[in-house]
Amino acid sequence: MKKLIQITVLAFLTLGTSMVAAQSSPKEYLGLPGDNFNLYAVMDLFQSSETLEAFERKLNDPEQMVNNLDLNNDNYVDYIMVLDYAEDDLHNIVLRVALNEHDYQDVAVIVVEKFPNGAVQIQLIGDEALYGANYIVEPVYAETPNPGYRGNSVYIAETNYGGHVVSTTFYEVSQWPIVIYVYSPYYRPWRSAWRWGYYPSYWNPWHPHYWHYYYGYHSHWHPHYYAHYRHCRHYRSSRYQTVYYSRVRRTSSTVVVNVNNGRYRDTYTRPETRSAGEKIASQRVSERKRATTGTASVNSTTRKQDRTKVDNTTRVSNRNSGSATVTTPIRRVDNSKRSNTNQTTRVSTRNTSNNTSSDVRSGNTSNRRETSGNSVRQSTRQSNTTTTARPSTQRTSSREVNKSSSSSNKGSSPSVSRSNRSSSSSSAQQAKPSQSSRSSAKASSSTSSSSKGSATKSESKSNSKNSTNSRTRNR
Repeated sequence: MKKLIQITVLAFLTLGTSMVAAQSSPKEYLGLPGDNFNLYAVMDLFQSSETLEAFERKLNDPEQMVNNLDLNNDNYVDYIMVLDYAEDDLHNIVLRVALNEHDYQDVAVIVVEKFPNGAVQIQLIGDEALYGANYIVEPVYAETPNPGYRGNSVYIAETNYGGHVVSTTFYEVSQWPIVIYVYSPYYRPWRSAWRWGYYPSYWNPWHPHYWHYYYGYHSHWHPHYYAHYRHCRHYRSSRYQTVYYSRVRRTSSTVVVNVNNGRYRDTYTRPETRSAGEKIASQRVSERKRATTGTASVNSTTRKQDRTKVDNTTRVSNRNSGSATVTTPIRRVDNSKRSNTNQTTRVSTRNTSNNTSSDVRSGNTSNRRETSGNSVRQSTRQSNTTTTARPSTQRTSSREVNKSSSSSNKGSSPSVSRSNRSSSSSSAQQAKPSQSSRSSAKASSSTSSSSKGSATKSESKSNSKNSTNSRTRNR
C-alpha cells in the first residue's frame, strides 16, 4: 500500500513539473535550430529593404541581431547567403548557409508570386530540418481565412496584445520596395557572390548568444511582429513543390545528425540571460528614438532657418521692387589709382584738344587755299573770256602795232615774244578748261595734289600779269 502511494505521488510530481516547464517555455519555442533565426524578424527586414543586396547585409548585421545560427558548431555565427531563383513571375529567394566548402543547408525560402491582375502574394517558409513541417510566416492579408489555417501567432496577437492586427492586401504587398525591385524590367536575379572562406569586408563573425538572450531581445518587438504577420500552415503557391522543393532545395546530412544527437541543445542552458536581452533591446530602442528625435530636431531647425532665409529674401525683393531706383554695387578705388586715372584722362583730353585744334587749323588753311585758288580761277576765266570776245580787227591792229614796235625798238623784242607765248599758253588753257578744273578738284582732296595746285596758281598769276601787260601795250 505504501509503495502504491509513493508511486502516485511521484506521478503527480512529474506531471506538475512537466506542466510548469511547458508553461514557462514560450509558445515560440520549437526546440530546433530555427529558434535562433526568427522568421518574423526576417519578414520585417524583407519588407523594409529596397534590394536583395541590402537585405543580405541586414541579415548578417550584428546590430540587427536577427542571425544567431551556428549550424556547424564552430562557436561562430554562420554567414547567410541570399540567392534568387526566378522563373517567369515566380521568385524563390533562398536563404542558405555553407557549413563547409561542399556542404550547404537552406534555412528558409521567400516565395514571391505575381498574378496577371497585379496582385502579389508572399510567404516565408522555414526549412523542415530547422523548423519542422509547414512552418510558414506571411503578412496578415485582409481576407476571410479558413479557421484551420489560423496559427498560434494570430492567437497571441488577439489575446496578449489587445487584438491589434494590421491587415494588408495583395495589391499593397505589390508596392513594397523590394517587390518593385524584383519585378523591375531591368532586374537580374540576385545571387550572392560569397561562399565558404570568401566573405565581404563588413562581415565579422561573432559568438552566438544563448537562446533565452536572443528571445528576450526579440520579445520587445513581438507586438509589432504579430500585428503585421501571422503563422500559416498551407502553401499558397502551387509551384512550391515542383520548382523549389524538388529542384532548388539544398540540405545537409550534418544538420540532421546534429539535431538527432541533441548537439544544438546547449543554446537553451541559460534562461537567466533573457532579462539581459530585454535590457539590450530597450536600450537600443531608446537610442533609436534619440537618433530619430535628433534628426527630427535638426530637420526642424533647418526648416526654420530656410523659412527665415526665404522670408528675408522675399522682404528684400519686395523692397527692391517698391523702390524706383536701381542700386548698383559700389567699388572702392585707391586714391593713387584715382590720381593716376585723373592724370591719364587729363593728358588724353589735352592730346585730343591739340589734335582737334591742329585739325581745325589745317582745315582752315586748306579752306583758305581752296578759296584763293577758286578766286584766281574765276579771274583767269574772266580774262580769257574778254580776250576771246575781241574781234579779228583788233587782232590785226595788234599785229601791226607789234610790227611797228618791233621795228622801232629792237631791244624790246624779247618781252613781245614772251607776251605772245603767254597769250598762246592762255589760249591753250582756254581750250582745256575741264582738265584744269578736274586737276584742281583732285588737288584739294590730298596733300600731294595741293603742291600741284600751288604751281598752277603761280602759272595762272604769271599768265594774268602777262595778259594785263599785253593789254596795256596794245592800248
